[in-house]
Amino acid sequence: MHSKRRTLFGWSMAVMMIILLLSVSVHVWAQIDSETATKGKRSFYLVGMGPGDPDLATVRAMKIVEEADLIICHKSLNENFFRVLKKKKAMYIPVDGWIWFGYGKKAADFQGKQLEKFQSSEKMRGQVITKIREAIRKGKRVAVLASGDPLIYGPWSWTLEEFQDLDPVVVPGISCFNAAHAALKKDVTWSDTVKSTILTADDWPGTKDTIGNLASHQVTMVVFTMGLELKDLIEKLSTNYPPHTPIAIICHAGYKEKEHVIKGTIGTILDKTQNQKLPFEHLVYVGENLNFKWKK
Repeated sequence: MHSKRRTLFGWSMAVMMIILLLSVSVHVWAQIDSETATKGKRSFYLVGMGPGDPDLATVRAMKIVEEADLIICHKSLNENFFRVLKKKKAMYIPVDGWIWFGYGKKAADFQGKQLEKFQSSEKMRGQVITKIREAIRKGKRVAVLASGDPLIYGPWSWTLEEFQDLDPVVVPGISCFNAAHAALKKDVTWSDTVKSTILTADDWPGTKDTIGNLASHQVTMVVFTMGLELKDLIEKLSTNYPPHTPIAIICHAGYKEKEHVIKGTIGTILDKTQNQKLPFEHLVYVGENLNFKWKK
C-alpha cells in the first residue's frame, strides 16, 4: 500500500514538473516573440509622395500614410492629399519653412539674415523633433512626407540622422525630375554627343561644384531652381554653354492641369520669359539632348 502511494506521489510530482516546465517554456517563448515583434516593428518612415497630382504617389507610400498615427509634412502636401490627411493627426510646416536649414550647425556659424533664418528653422525643427519623440514613446507610427523623392534635394533628409536610432524606413517617390522630362517627352540620357546628366541647384556658400564649373562639361544639366532667378542662372550657364544651346523650363511638373514647358536657347530664353512670372515649382533643362532625334 505504501509502495503504491509512493508511486502515485512520484507520478504526481513528475506531472507537476512537466506542467511547470511547459509553463516556463511558453512564457520564455512568448517573451522572445514579443521582443522580436517589438524589434521588427518600424516606427519612423520618410515617405516620398511624388510630384504634383496625388495619383503620382506610389501604392506603398499611400499604404504607409494610411497606417501612420502621426503625419509630419509641409502644408502644400495637405492640399494635395487632403482627402487622406484630413482623417489623420498631423503637424504641418509652412510652405516657406526651411526646416532643414542649419541642421548640425550652431548660431555662431551664421550672421545677419542667415542667423535669423537659422533661429527660425532651429525653433521649428525642435518642435518637430519633440512631436515625433513623444509619439514614438507612446508606441505610435510616424510618417514624414516629402514631395517628389525624399532624397533628391529633400528638406527632410536630416531626419534620417536625427532618428537613426529608430532604424528609419525610406519610401522612394517619383521626383519632379522624372515628371519634368516626361513633360518634355525626352530621354535625358540620349544625344549624339553626350550620355550624362547632371542634377544641380543654386550655388550654395562653400560648394565647389558651381553652375559655371559644371557647365564646362557641356553635358545635359537639370537645375532645381528653388527660388533661383532665371537671369542669374543664364549668366552662369553662359560662361561655358554657347548661345545656341537649347534650354527648357518646365513649370508645375506633375500637375496635369497646369504643367507647361517653355523652350528656347541660352541666347533667347530671357526674352521669351520677360513678361512671365515663373512659379517656385519649375526646373530648367539645358543641353543638346533637347534637340536629339533618332531619325536625322
